[in-house]
Formats: sequence, structure tokens, C-alpha cells
Amino acid sequence: MLRSGATQQEVADRFGVRQAAVSLAISRGNIKHDTGFERRLPWHMHREHVNLSIPRSLRLAMRVQAGEEDMPEYLRRQGEGFIRTLDEMDAVIHYEPEVAPYFFRVPRRHGIDLGLIREPEAATESEAS
Repeated sequence: MLRSGATQQEVADRFGVRQAAVSLAISRGNIKHDTGFERRLPWHMHREHVNLSIPRSLRLAMRVQAGEEDMPEYLRRQGEGFIRTLDEMDAVIHYEPEVAPYFFRVPRRHGIDLGLIREPEAATESEAS
């Protein structure tokens, strides 16, 4: 669950324990701490933004697109729903670390934004030289 973007509290709720028990299990090495979430997303996010709803949903969607077969069905459905919503809105996700709420659904620029994430602006001719 942690690798798919769930918070420690969500894991605790699912298994009927306190969040502190999950944290302790991580610190003791009983639960793998490296969830890999930052490697899935292209941004260097502020720590407090990592487990917000949008990046968690985005990580799930990226796992679905990558064809991960070992995902629990409920997580697969969530990821598919996120993809479907972005498709219906013809939108992608943009991250602005200094502007709340930090993650924005913005219009897809056809031919530029090919995935789920806003592609960075291309360098202008003068910047490239």
C-alpha cells in the first residue's frame, strides 16, 4: 500500500492498528520504507506535498499505464478512474510547489503534453544559443 502512495495512517486503518505501529514497523525494517514514489513523478516535490491526493492518484495511474499486474484491484480501479477523468477533461497535471494547492489540472496542449503530466516549456531559440 505504501508503494502505491497510501499514507501510514491509511495502512494503519486498513489493518486495524495505530499509525505509530506502522511507523515503528518501518523503522525496524519490517516494512520496506523506500516506497519509490518520488521516482515515478518527474518533480522534486516538497516533502509535505508527496502524499497529497493528486500525486497519490497520479502514481497509481502511472502504475496502471506501466502495466503493473500485481496491483490490488481497488488500486487499479482508482488509477484507471484518474486516467479517465483527465482524458474526459482533456487535461494533464502541473505542479507548482510554491502555489497552493500545488497540483493543478491544466488543459492538455495537443502534440506537446502526451502523458498525464504537463511537459516543461521548450527552450526558445534564443535560450538554446
